[in-house]
Amino acid sequence: CGGTLISNVHVMSAAHCFFDRAGVSNVGAYSSVVVRFGAHADVNAGAMTASVVRIDGHPEFSDITWDNDVSVLTLSSPVDVASYPPVVLAWNPADINVGQIAHVVGWGTRDDNMLSKVMMEGTVPIVSHAQCTAAGSYAPSEILPSMVCAGYAQGGVDACQGDSGGPLIQNSKQIGIVSWGEGCALPQKYGVYFAVRAAQGFLALATDS
Repeated sequence: CGGTLISNVHVMSAAHCFFDRAGVSNVGAYSSVVVRFGAHADVNAGAMTASVVRIDGHPEFSDITWDNDVSVLTLSSPVDVASYPPVVLAWNPADINVGQIAHVVGWGTRDDNMLSKVMMEGTVPIVSHAQCTAAGSYAPSEILPSMVCAGYAQGGVDACQGDSGGPLIQNSKQIGIVSWGEGCALPQKYGVYFAVRAAQGFLALATDS
């Protein structure tokens, strides 16, 4: 899974990376989770690593509806934010611009079903709720107000398995967290992201801010 630094000791990711529907951790001991920063050409090369002392998942996360798919990892020691600046989070609904391009990054599965050895980036337009729930796409009940859809009607560019928890960035702000979708890059099956703005209350509690 991916994630983004949101303070000098906190990383935001997806809840489904670490918890099941009952809120039970599926990763065992927190010490088994390692966070890597600064790797681009290879997942291990030149990366700074940090251990994790706590993982908080949204208490209302559902792996049936995928609502509230957000978690916060607390690191064992602070990160040098001069070298690794925290992401700017988009709290305002007006920060999400339908029809404009956004960027999704991660180390997930490629066309050959192998995990990438380089950090990949895709550019995808934000699509409206109406377009995301049009005939041939998702049912209206599947796309909740807390979700953002992005992609092309013809498919071709998308996040995929292994990218979960990573960022959807628009205008230099993170507007979404990679959450779910039907397949990867399929026609009319847009990528679905949990909206950062819907996580504001949880993030304040999880980061004690």
